[in-house]
Amino acid sequence: MTHPWLAVLFCLLLLFTGRASSEKCQVISEQGEVRPLHVVYFVPKAPPDTFWYRHKQFTQAAAKSLNIKLTTLEIGRVTNGAAVFTQELEKTLNQDNKPDMALGLFYMIPKSAIVDTFEQHRLPYFSLNTSFGERLRQIFGKPREQYQYWIGHLMPDDEAASYHMTRRILANKPQQTSTSMIAIAGAIKSTVSLNRVKGLKKAVDENKVSLYPVAHTNWSQQDASRVLRQRLQRANSAHAMWLAGNEITLGAISVLQDLQFKPGQITLGTFDWTQQTMDLIKTGWIDVAYGGHFIEGGVALALMLDYAQGIDFAEETDTMITMPLQPLTKNNLHQDAKLIDKSYWGQINFKHLSKCYSPKRSHYQLTIDDTAWLD
Repeated sequence: MTHPWLAVLFCLLLLFTGRASSEKCQVISEQGEVRPLHVVYFVPKAPPDTFWYRHKQFTQAAAKSLNIKLTTLEIGRVTNGAAVFTQELEKTLNQDNKPDMALGLFYMIPKSAIVDTFEQHRLPYFSLNTSFGERLRQIFGKPREQYQYWIGHLMPDDEAASYHMTRRILANKPQQTSTSMIAIAGAIKSTVSLNRVKGLKKAVDENKVSLYPVAHTNWSQQDASRVLRQRLQRANSAHAMWLAGNEITLGAISVLQDLQFKPGQITLGTFDWTQQTMDLIKTGWIDVAYGGHFIEGGVALALMLDYAQGIDFAEETDTMITMPLQPLTKNNLHQDAKLIDKSYWGQINFKHLSKCYSPKRSHYQLTIDDTAWLD
């Protein structure tokens, strides 16, 4: 005989279990309401299949999987872009349903840094991507030193990646010949470009290579094409080419194709993973591309969610976190192709990256080269 109270108890257990599961890793408002963590995420506006476009899409996919409400603000590259962005950010932070945390570049706004804005609003802020040189470290210190609400920073190790990439493309030089190299960098004041050039020069000095003066661009295809045409007039015997970014690479390859160069005739090394990069590796135009750091927004969201639940990532990683970049070549293209394919991102269970959702996880995964992404 089945007792009625057992049926009632069973229903209550199901209700409680379902509610507990749905409320896992959520936040509780001042009114006692259980709801998803709300994060405002600001990112440079970019066209499809570029680094920042993929960064945005990957971060949005991670937010959906982690059950995070994500408000995305795109920063336009216009003359008054900083002022417009500041107004939009202030509007978002002053609304009734304001976010719990913020994620984005360590953005310099007129007369101050964006970190000051979040201190004023007492809003935890996790910054990413911006390379922190000695000058910025002297001014701002590390997260949580001078700024209480600046909780962490995640940045790619551009210098190390550039060093290893340069060594690889130099290793492909023809036998019994001296090697000369062309290098096309980004903006002359860009910290990212400066760090990548630093790694380049370190490898060049160790290998005693003839490096033509580094040419700087505004990161665009058009500027890279213009610069390379000029450089090839004096450096048409170069064996290797170092390229600081995806758009620069596309501009350089268009010039090589116009001049009837064949794939592999000059060994090319570059940064950033896009679908175009994969295609150019397959066809032999690019030897190696260091990247995978478009995942940093997804990684950061997992760290932020844990922090909001009292699980401090800094106990394992420190507050200033460096993300290694990974090499993409013909040899491992098949292995990483799935993760580069944005149609797959909706299938990734990002909860594996969070210690709140996955308590058995012993360490945080900071690179794309890990089976956790494929579970």
